[in-house]
Amino acid sequence: MRALPGVGHTIEAQLTAMGLATAADLRGLPRAALEARFGPRLGGFLFDACRGEDASTVVASGPPKAITVEDSFKSCTSAAAAEHVLAVLAPDLVRGRGRPGRPAAFKSGQALARAWKA
Repeated sequence: MRALPGVGHTIEAQLTAMGLATAADLRGLPRAALEARFGPRLGGFLFDACRGEDASTVVASGPPKAITVEDSFKSCTSAAAAEHVLAVLAPDLVRGRGRPGRPAAFKSGQALARAWKA
């Protein structure tokens, strides 16, 4: 249930108390029952959301402000291992540059960097 937008701990607990564990379970209830339990706004939203329906307006957010590639480096036990991970990540980051809506070059002061703390 938590995968549905707007369903947090509280709503999930209420749905669980009703014997509902999945979106498929939720689809078994009529709109009127959900609206009676949760009110017309949330009940109607739950009825639609469990069916994959969403009438909200989609708003474009524009090009990304940053491009990142990440790794936790938890598997690295040496500087050599960290260099191997960076060798994989760096080309991915560089390939992300120059695409439509993305900067074609690093800005002044930006650079790929590595640090290893023993």
